[in-house]
Parts: sequence; C-alpha cells; structure tokens
Amino acid sequence: RMILEKWLLEPFFARVVRGCFVRIGLQTEGQTLYRCAEVTGVQEFEDLPYMLGPRRTCKRLQLEFGESRQWYPMSSVSNQPFEELELISWQQVLEVNGRPVVSANQLKAKTAELHQAHNYAYSESDVTRRIQDERKSAAQAGKPATLTTRQKMQMQQQENAARPKKFQRNVLGQAIVAEHE
Repeated sequence: RMILEKWLLEPFFARVVRGCFVRIGLQTEGQTLYRCAEVTGVQEFEDLPYMLGPRRTCKRLQLEFGESRQWYPMSSVSNQPFEELELISWQQVLEVNGRPVVSANQLKAKTAELHQAHNYAYSESDVTRRIQDERKSAAQAGKPATLTTRQKMQMQQQENAARPKKFQRNVLGQAIVAEHE
C-alpha cells in the first residue's frame, strides 16, 4: 500500500500496477480475512472518493482471485507481506480454475518494470499532468490548491506577458520596463 500511495499520481501508475500482486483485507463476520490477489485493472470512480494516506482519490483496483474479479479501494490493500497460508490458498485457487502459476520469467519481467518505474525520468508533460492531478486531488479533499514556486512564477509570467509594457531609459542609459497603465 505504501508504494500505491507513493505512485498514485505518477504517469506510469495504471500501467505498472497491472500484473502486480497485493494482499487484500476482506471483512467477513467481524474478522479480516487476507487474500493474495492480482491487479488486473485501475479505474476512477468519481462518485466514490476515499482517503489513501494523505490524499483523497477515486481510483480503485480491479483484483482477481480465482474466477472472482471485483473493484476495491486501495485502502483495503495491506502493508504487510503475504503469509504462507495465503500464498498456498492462492495457488490452490489457480489450480482449481486451471490457471497457470506465475512463471519465473513473468516475475523477472515485472521486477524489471518496477525497477524502471523507480527510476522514471519525467517529461514536461508529466510535470504538467502531475500538477493538474495534485490540484484535482486537493479540490476533492476540499483543500485550497497550493502552488509551487515554479507554478507561481509561471502564472505571474503569463499575467505579465498579457499586459502592455512601457519602455524607457533612465539618465544613465539603463533600460526601465514598466507596465503601461
């Protein structure tokens, strides 16, 4: 869950999380039952926001356990490692449903993909999208959007560019640019 919280707004989130395995906590008869489940999808449900760490989100994970596929909030994912009994139960469910167990090559490929995500290089469009997502997340939480210094400077530059300028030189010949009234 900590990694889900950390990567929630990342541009690679939906792509990288598919195919990962999570430990999901299910409430049954007043007890929490944990299962190993595979993430098969990510989707936003705008009408069902919830808290994931310090952020409010509408994203949910589609989790598969055997023949069952359901959408769960990421807050249901456990931070604890899988227990041996949970892995055995998951393996038995795969066998009963005639599905193959994850191969070593699949694990190696997913590990490489996760490593690549840890070292992701951001583009300008990624930064812009992240800022928009942060604002959206803040608005969903009812908080005022906080701007970074870079964002404030960009907004100020855009405002200044729209205003006409008055150009003069002082007695020393230095340029003086002032806003035209």
